Amino acid sequence: MNVLSDFIGRVERNCEKITDDAAVIHLPDPAGLLKKKAAKSAPKEKKPTAKSNVNFDRIFKLSKKELKTVVSEINTKTLAYSLADKAEEQLEQLRKNLPAAYRDELVRIMKELGKPRKATIETYRNKVNEVLKSLI
Repeated sequence: MNVLSDFIGRVERNCEKITDDAAVIHLPDPAGLLKKKAAKSAPKEKKPTAKSNVNFDRIFKLSKKELKTVVSEINTKTLAYSLADKAEEQLEQLRKNLPAAYRDELVRIMKELGKPRKATIETYRNKVNEVLKSLI
């Protein structure tokens, strides 16, 4: 019994020492540190500009020969996603200049796409812009 009372006494004395304001250590909020670290390490995404769409819209004015060169460098899926929100008239204008096999594949993929997010469309559109800039 004495052992128990001695133990309780020591614990109480130590608790008094810990509650002293000088002994209290203020630690930063770990969740806040993680958010700051994640914000610093995350790559900054470029906002799509009107200029990038102007470059992309050049694809509708390309000749058959130029378009054939461009599509040889672009994956069909990439082109399909980049064209997802374009008007049917523009799509038809582009399709008539595409090689037959590529056109059929493009139509098939576009039917399967559904409605992709705008951010996805812009990502693929930027890829097409890079190819257009390098080839034309």
